[in-house]
Amino acid sequence: MINACGYPYSKRKANDGKVFMGTKDINIETGQAINDIVFSRGEIGMGNRHLLIKYMVESKSYYIQDTGEGTGTFIQVDKSINLQNDFVISFGSSHIHLTITPSAELKLDFVDGPSTGKSL
Repeated sequence: MINACGYPYSKRKANDGKVFMGTKDINIETGQAINDIVFSRGEIGMGNRHLLIKYMVESKSYYIQDTGEGTGTFIQVDKSINLQNDFVISFGSSHIHLTITPSAELKLDFVDGPSTGKSL
């Protein structure tokens, strides 16, 4: 279980409220662990340092952040959320990049899937 200090069985042993997950265990140059939780390299789409779960003391809340490696980090949403510029929305095999224009319009660009290259 993850707590406000991080992951008790962490490979990084940092106790900094951060939990990194990915497929890479050790930084070859420094010899230090780079992930708290290490997945098999066979985990399709998982990057070396794929995502971060962080505890924020001020709000007493956990946050998730994709680190930009691998194929992305996705959560299932069961309530309405505020859309933000540069969100990527995925459904089926399609991925849409969302841009909020200066005139507050939404531009949707298909970046993957059967409609790749189309815009709405």
